[in-house]
Amino acid sequence: MSEPLGRRSAYVPSAAGERFLVLRLASVIEEALRTHAPRSGRVLDVGCGEQPLRGTLEAIGLHYSAFDIVQNQARTVDHIGPLTLPLPASLAGEQYEFLVCTEVLEHVVDWPGAFAALHTLLAPGGRMLLTTPFVYPLHELPHDFWRPTPFALRHFAAAAGLRIVDERMVGDGGDVLGTLLETHWGFPRASGIVARLRASLFEQVRRWLLRRLHDPGWRNAVEIRGPLFHGILVVVERPA
Repeated sequence: MSEPLGRRSAYVPSAAGERFLVLRLASVIEEALRTHAPRSGRVLDVGCGEQPLRGTLEAIGLHYSAFDIVQNQARTVDHIGPLTLPLPASLAGEQYEFLVCTEVLEHVVDWPGAFAALHTLLAPGGRMLLTTPFVYPLHELPHDFWRPTPFALRHFAAAAGLRIVDERMVGDGGDVLGTLLETHWGFPRASGIVARLRASLFEQVRRWLLRRLHDPGWRNAVEIRGPLFHGILVVVERPA
């Protein structure tokens, strides 16, 4: 029997470094579901974990099923097996009008196999909401393999016969900077007073910046632009 795997049960921050990404991710997923999810039919949550989207998807009116590589803590995974072909016997011949695959593919080594499986599971004309991190700490070690660019997602989707209909960057430079500051601390390199004072000053500046980045007034007044972002959301469609 597969052992339960502990994962997120809701898109709320649960550790340092999550506050800037997780709330942004929850917001952009909710918006994309309003735009792209059908109001009836079947949805398969691929890499479902503890099913943080289940309530939202069922409230939309979709019939929910769950697929993951192992059973979860609540033991509510319907289909268990790797995301590749051949699919588990319980999914043989099954196709869904909508798929969700959020924060999963960075943990999957075989992307061609994964996208082939997703294409097989998606009914003609169906859509899939997919998210992956770009700038984000390592997690679920040692099964953390990729930080794909938008071009990687476009490439593998197209190679599998899927068409991207929506693409969004999740988080801006301020969110990336906030995550960096929440997950890094200053320490003196030497035992002397000067090194200790400099490390202390760094910590004061770090904490001051974090307070500003968490302050809605500052975030609304100052936009931090740059080439880095937290993650990517795409919606893909299997042509009818």
